[in-house]
Amino acid sequence: MVKMSVPASEWCNGSHTPSEIAAAKSARGPGFFARLFGR
Repeated sequence: MVKMSVPASEWCNGSHTPSEIAAAKSARGPGFFARLFGR
């Protein structure tokens, strides 16, 4: 799982900024946050 390769404080601290979300989407692919947040 992706979250196991990243410290918990980085993958789900509940305070992502729009720029962090955009960076994560471009770095990991468009489905990452959809799966992370169940949307």
